[in-house]
Amino acid sequence: LAANIFGLLATVSMVTSKVLMSFEMMVIGRFLVGIHVGIVSVVAPMYLSECSPRHIRGTVLSMFVLGIPLGILLAEVLGLPQCLGTEERWPLILALPLVMIVFQFLTLPFCPESPRFLLIDMKDERRAIRSLMTLRGKEDITEDLDEILEENMAVLKEPPINYKLMFTQSWLYKPLIIATVMMAAQQLSGINTLGYYSTEMFRVAGVPFDTAGYASVGIGVIILLMNFITIFLMDRAGRRFLLFLGFGGMLFFTCLQFVAFKTQDTWGFSTVLTVIAAYGDAAMFGTGPANVPWALPVEMFSQAAKPKATSIVVAVKWITNFIASFITEWLLYTAGAYLFVVYAVLLLFFLIFAYFTVPETKNKSILEISMKFMSPEDTNVLLTEDKSYKTMDYLNPEYRE
Repeated sequence: LAANIFGLLATVSMVTSKVLMSFEMMVIGRFLVGIHVGIVSVVAPMYLSECSPRHIRGTVLSMFVLGIPLGILLAEVLGLPQCLGTEERWPLILALPLVMIVFQFLTLPFCPESPRFLLIDMKDERRAIRSLMTLRGKEDITEDLDEILEENMAVLKEPPINYKLMFTQSWLYKPLIIATVMMAAQQLSGINTLGYYSTEMFRVAGVPFDTAGYASVGIGVIILLMNFITIFLMDRAGRRFLLFLGFGGMLFFTCLQFVAFKTQDTWGFSTVLTVIAAYGDAAMFGTGPANVPWALPVEMFSQAAKPKATSIVVAVKWITNFIASFITEWLLYTAGAYLFVVYAVLLLFFLIFAYFTVPETKNKSILEISMKFMSPEDTNVLLTEDKSYKTMDYLNPEYRE
């Protein structure tokens, strides 16, 4: 709800910038949008992971990620001159977020709070149990409750988590490195080149000027479609398989893009090859690299460390996004086709890194995943038998009041 206040102020500021003839209002609006998106991109995946049962956690997180290509595609379509991409109508595009902001203001107050947050962070057992019953739609929540209570007992045995500890304790900085590298990989894989400069790339490759924009919209359609398909694969195929498929496929199509650009003056088929390679690259990005990096920080850390880990990883995402966006155009015109060689080398590194470091988190509890990075001694301490956490009678009517 707090994030939507920033979103509301940002939308009003940007929409009124044209009426007031003030670019300062646009700058202020963009700044507020940054705050809004920053909060949402940390809180939303945390909330969804904490509310989801382990067997569909990846599916639920993928539905959150689906909103990103959906919003980008909607903006691309509405930005066409035939829609709202004109000098008179462009403020209407900036006003569209008001629809979702108002919708969330009306619906979020009725959403249950995260049961993990209530029990582990707030120590409010009654509200946690009521929230869990509401989310599961049933009173028999034994399995889910035992999992949260077991994690709570482990958290109580952990030292207080601060940012210094995140970088000095191996059981914290190891998963942090994995999560940050995978999130950086998402932004440095070359997808930003397709997202921001595909129209120019298609024109350079020989696609007619009046159709290059529509070809770029096709990239958004493919990413959206593959993200939708991945929703059904996250908890079936697993995170590791989707990462390998995605980065491996992107590596192949990136090499294909290099060949297409190097042969555009000597081979008549190079224009078609450029479009095929770009669409293939977009499809492979949508399978795993678009989704899995969002899941890792909220799955590999306990409730105590998760907020700090997620904030660090998301900050890395936006920093690398800024860097990639800032230098891509310069590299595109300076290095030309060899820019794809740079991306190919990075993708190969990310593929190897993922193979040796990323754990499979499919259908595993948060405690089970986080303990993979602990020493045997630390694991034994956390798993010391303590049955007291199971003495709570959650069927007692007082917990349903």
